[in-house]
Amino acid sequence: EYLGGGSNLTPYGLLQYDMVYSAALAVDKLDRKGILDKGERIPAETWTKTINSLEFESVSGLVSFDPQGDRLADIQVLFYVPEQNEWRQCGIWSEENKFSLTEDIIWFSNTTEVPDLDVREGFGYWSCHSKEKYFDETGKTILLHTPDGSDVDDIDSSSYLCDEFIDCKNLSDESGECSV
Repeated sequence: EYLGGGSNLTPYGLLQYDMVYSAALAVDKLDRKGILDKGERIPAETWTKTINSLEFESVSGLVSFDPQGDRLADIQVLFYVPEQNEWRQCGIWSEENKFSLTEDIIWFSNTTEVPDLDVREGFGYWSCHSKEKYFDETGKTILLHTPDGSDVDDIDSSSYLCDEFIDCKNLSDESGECSV
């Protein structure tokens, strides 16, 4: 038995197999034409034309190439299920149909609800309304933007005068270090 052998190949393993098989078919095609018998260097253009002319059914589906050498194929969208140690298809993308969902994705929360992937670092700020320090744990509660003068709790992230004091007139908490 070969190391790593078996029937539980990863999607990337299937593509590697297709790549090696494509190269082998190209070598065979050039050999049948007698090009390999000449003992000369084979130009890259010859290899490219030979590979681009291939079309065959392989472990990952139909293999064929466009004139630029890109593989023409539907792209499977997969997700990994660690409990079963397997990849599962949840969609297919094709040039004609774009994306189509084939199965709901079960996220780490064990639901189909898409998790919040917009993870931001939390930050401390001063509220001029309540005159207290606060900490936004999610980094999303307080919006950093250029103030328009309508609310003193607007935090100007683009430009302000740093004088190392809490200053509600220029809308900044400067009680700490102002090196940022």
